[in-house]
Amino acid sequence: MFHVVIPVIGVARVLRWSLESAREFFAKRP
Repeated sequence: MFHVVIPVIGVARVLRWSLESAREFFAKRP
């Protein structure tokens, strides 16, 4: 079960990071 949970947590973390970085990128645009 853990071998399925760990990748999901990693993917969720990457998605969260990408969303935050994209939000900052669009916020910096004029």
